[in-house]
Amino acid sequence: MEKSRFRGYNIYCIFYTKEVVSIKLKIDFFKDDLKLLTVNGQFFPEQMSSRLFMPKEDVANKYQIAFHERFHYLQYIFTPYGHMKWGANRTYSSEILGMWLENNLVTKKKIPVSEYLENNENSIRVLCSIMMQDFAKRLSDVTDGIALTKEELKLLGIDNKNDLLPQIKVNGKKYLLNGLDIIESFAKYEEAILAFLVENKDINDTINPDFLSPRYYVVLYYFVEQLGMDRLEEFPIACELSLCFSHLPRANDRASMVNYHPGWRFIKIVEFLKDNRPEYNIFEDESFWQYTSQVLKECQFEGWDELWKPAEEYAKQCDLSISQEMSRAIHYKKKHPWCLTYPMANPKEFTGEEFNRFYPLFTITDNEVFYNVAGVNQNEIFLENEIQSVVNQIIGYKSKYNLYPNSIQCADSYYGIKSCKHWIDGSCDGHLCAESEVPKLVMDDNSNIIDGCMLEICLNIWRTSIREIEIGNTGNRIEFSKLASKVKEVKERRENP
Repeated sequence: MEKSRFRGYNIYCIFYTKEVVSIKLKIDFFKDDLKLLTVNGQFFPEQMSSRLFMPKEDVANKYQIAFHERFHYLQYIFTPYGHMKWGANRTYSSEILGMWLENNLVTKKKIPVSEYLENNENSIRVLCSIMMQDFAKRLSDVTDGIALTKEELKLLGIDNKNDLLPQIKVNGKKYLLNGLDIIESFAKYEEAILAFLVENKDINDTINPDFLSPRYYVVLYYFVEQLGMDRLEEFPIACELSLCFSHLPRANDRASMVNYHPGWRFIKIVEFLKDNRPEYNIFEDESFWQYTSQVLKECQFEGWDELWKPAEEYAKQCDLSISQEMSRAIHYKKKHPWCLTYPMANPKEFTGEEFNRFYPLFTITDNEVFYNVAGVNQNEIFLENEIQSVVNQIIGYKSKYNLYPNSIQCADSYYGIKSCKHWIDGSCDGHLCAESEVPKLVMDDNSNIIDGCMLEICLNIWRTSIREIEIGNTGNRIEFSKLASKVKEVKERRENP
């Protein structure tokens, strides 16, 4: 194998036929002044859904985009990381909704929560409680990237957000390594392999720095620089293991970040692999457990029994079909351990019915929405979407699809799903206020919803109504400094009436 120059190595990988296949990968430096192509797809972890910016008729021809977004879903359901994020998101959302709906509140329900910024102790209590939950949620998102302001980081005793993340050097350039970099580089690698297998497409056409953000390849480049091109087969294994941890990291705890943050874990795994070359065979299940268990042990990470335990316990806590689906995903992953690192290694499994039940809960195209109801109840999906959208609007996260700031959007409108028949026939644009005409609830004999407004149905279930909510500017979020000032003002008034 030629190793005299960094650009133009031969990669030796084994797929499908168990024969050696030579793939030529060109490694180029990433560019700061990059003009990116239009985004063709997105994955939304909170809704476990994807959006493809194309008509449904184009999906088959643009299979790489569809697979890339689907692979993000597989990353979530087949790793402890994904299960932890799913559980944390549902917990925070439930807590915030519960606070907002609290029965003994003497103040009117308001959206967004910044509307509670009054000279009233009870309003301030509601506001502080919800804001702290949102703060905790964004703090847990440190696995993907830093979502906290400088002011918020200072509350944790952190002066510089760059101190939280590991710094790598690729082609002589420094780069702060986020968890999202690993997730995207991992997915892009798998997408490139699929295109190579399906149509013998040059891997450089998929992993092309001229048209991609560094996020899609910088982790791959770092891995190759550190270990050499002949170790490339181990790249997706390292990516997967960096996403296998049983607890979300605490940003203000260095040891917690090193053990549970994907970026720190990835670097530690690479450092181990530099001096060691564990054997593996992607066509033998036992080989996966031997290889990964050795890496986890030598890196002083938790073993597999500990890694999956919290996820398994959380999925068993309720009878929801989505919880049962998450349990099925864990069971499938244990039975087919290579299904994430090398999902295409076994064609029979990759195209089989059991594996292909695992798709995003719903996929939005330009002209149709597809719901994955093979294992998840569709009404459950509707309810979860309404909870997420209401909670986001309570906090003050404005939808990019918002047309009128002083109205609340249903989930269909908030996420741009636009599959509601009332939106389709033009009778409702998904923006509601107390004066809005709301379609009445109609159900069949099996309690399936035939007609009605899903937002109002959910509000009724929560013992309130759109008529009872005071709606302000739904994109107005409050800063901690302003909140602290108001808390101090209320406290002083109480102490000096």
